[in-house]
Amino acid sequence: MISPRFLLITDSHFADEGSELKLDDLSKTSVRQIVHPTREAEIDKLFGRIADELRRKGEMLDGVLFGGDAQRRGLPGGHKILFDLIIQHFGERGISPKRIVATPGNHDVKKWSDPSSRERYQAFTEVWKEMGCIVPWLDGIDDRFNYNPSEHFLAADDNRWVVFPLNSSNWSQVQVAVPEPLGKIWSAIPQRLSDDLKEQESFREAFDELLSYDMAHVSDAQLEVLRAVMANVSRPHAAPQLRILLMHHHLRAPGLRVELKAFENVSNLQQIRSFIAQSGVNLVLHGHKHEHAVHFEHFDGGDGEQTKRVAVLSAGAIDNGRDEDAARVLSVSGLPYTPMLHSHRFGLARSGLDAPVVAEPPIGLWSERRLAGGPTIVQGVDFNEVYARASHAALQLVPRGTLVVHLDLPPTEVRLDLPDGYPETSDSSPAERLEWLKEIVGWWQLPHSHRDKNFPYPHGSRLRRYGGVTDQIDRLGAMLESTRSSPTLSSRALAILVDPIRDFLQGSDKEAFPSFTMLQLKKRSEGGDTRLDIIGFYRAQEFSQWWPVNIAELRAIQVRLSERAGTKLGRITTITTEARLDEKAPGQVHVPILDRWLDQAPENIFLLACLLIGQIKDHPQEKVLFDQWRQSLKDLTSVARARSADGSPISSQGLKALRNYIISLCPDGRGRPEFFPYLETLVDQTEGFETSAKDLESFERWARAINRAVPVILDATA
Repeated sequence: MISPRFLLITDSHFADEGSELKLDDLSKTSVRQIVHPTREAEIDKLFGRIADELRRKGEMLDGVLFGGDAQRRGLPGGHKILFDLIIQHFGERGISPKRIVATPGNHDVKKWSDPSSRERYQAFTEVWKEMGCIVPWLDGIDDRFNYNPSEHFLAADDNRWVVFPLNSSNWSQVQVAVPEPLGKIWSAIPQRLSDDLKEQESFREAFDELLSYDMAHVSDAQLEVLRAVMANVSRPHAAPQLRILLMHHHLRAPGLRVELKAFENVSNLQQIRSFIAQSGVNLVLHGHKHEHAVHFEHFDGGDGEQTKRVAVLSAGAIDNGRDEDAARVLSVSGLPYTPMLHSHRFGLARSGLDAPVVAEPPIGLWSERRLAGGPTIVQGVDFNEVYARASHAALQLVPRGTLVVHLDLPPTEVRLDLPDGYPETSDSSPAERLEWLKEIVGWWQLPHSHRDKNFPYPHGSRLRRYGGVTDQIDRLGAMLESTRSSPTLSSRALAILVDPIRDFLQGSDKEAFPSFTMLQLKKRSEGGDTRLDIIGFYRAQEFSQWWPVNIAELRAIQVRLSERAGTKLGRITTITTEARLDEKAPGQVHVPILDRWLDQAPENIFLLACLLIGQIKDHPQEKVLFDQWRQSLKDLTSVARARSADGSPISSQGLKALRNYIISLCPDGRGRPEFFPYLETLVDQTEGFETSAKDLESFERWARAINRAVPVILDATA
């Protein structure tokens, strides 16, 4: 589709008598016939250059947008001069009066005239309105209930885009009433101050200026009319419409320049902002400040749910010593679904030279509406901050919904700690927290586990022995370090953790496979370095306890493969389709201590059995082992307090191994600890729970047994 193209001009400040423009410093020496140019002559020359450029490229204009202030301080002639220049230079480029959109500026209304009066708009209407241009509905000029809507908007033939002018100058250059009791003597004050007539007139002009205000305000009547016009503009069939609003005054200061004046902003600004949001405007164009700026505003549409993003372009203007921002050609590509604004900013052309032009970076004009229940994205560089925001999102924004988290940690952070706010079952020192995370991550990445048969979730066996034979991590490393490796090749650098043959039991409620379903590696260039990003995909993810461990797991894999591929560490991304938060009870991430020992340090279980029956005394590891034993019992009572939606960390394997060691060491029963029957109860109950439906009734039955047995064992081993 052909991209619409517009010429934007604002704040020309012309006058019949000519308006001097001091572009150079001619004050040092006075030389005859070397004088300052005029604004009128310079814009005439510039329009000629722009028209030549359009002609050379074979391009036409769809409209000329004039943002106000054709006049210089209310002097006559500015409107006619600008109109004639537009038609003269761009008539052959597709511009007729009906394709000119003009809105009045504060210098285009008669100073101290009454708002909503014909006198106020006479100079403006005699040119733009009477010539058939598109102008805003004008207070006091147009009938609110009897007007032609087509006079107040410019639209494409297929209605893919439309431009609406808005008048904010009805109260510009007005005089306010003199407050009492000064009103009774105001006119007589100059005479009381001086007998000299010239001095009296000077005082009178000064007093009049005290009553003068340049207020930007949009009337309720105009907003109602524009609302009706917008509602009745034909829309394209089954496609969005690009809506552009043209006004004179700014919505916020476009630059850092300070202007101390009353009514510096539009007086009913919030009302205008809400109107813009509700009316579906994509782009606002304005002048007035003579400063160039492009930014996005986020407007509250009043629906209480979300804001609308709108692009705002502040058009600059020429001034003494400033010739780089005289006009711009705007075009919009990508209609109707991905409109991109392209702006070419023209400066004044020095005689004999081309007009300088700056191609500004294109910006997107669409605002994506967040769907109810749609994905939420959390991203950042601070682990603690991202953890807190992701947890909040899982609880408040997308509970049971899709959550994407991007974490860009410094490449030097190889080994991660638990983030602030991570829930724990007991008080731990920083060193203990770090060691616990190391052990947990190490267990989940084990290629073999004693729990593989009755607990088919460990990620290491899925990654290192997929189907019992394939080492997917080694495959990834070989792929990434290959000389054939490239950004395209790395898109195949993925590993899966779900095995349909092993995991999918059609029609069965006993299907069990990891929440962690796939990971992918992606190489990325940044600052001359190659970085390795890692993305983890999860069918479900608990964020309070699981997500930090998942991040630490992914980091460990990323570190290993990055070292092998010779890259720097990149970003970590998690994508889950079911985000949740469960702080009430430890989830499956808290692998029981005895189970971890069974895989990582089985000698500890044997040594603990010897210590419990008194066969070994005063062992160097005695205190550590007993502390861990008591902690494992306390963890059981913590789990028994509440059932986790993630699945409670219950396993009989480590307890069974401890029981069997004690039986082996005391085969005839003599020497067994007094609490041994309660230990057998724990083993029997946990085995029973593992083979149960694991519903609430099964959990509560298990929890009652735990709460009876554990206190006895703790007392016996205190």
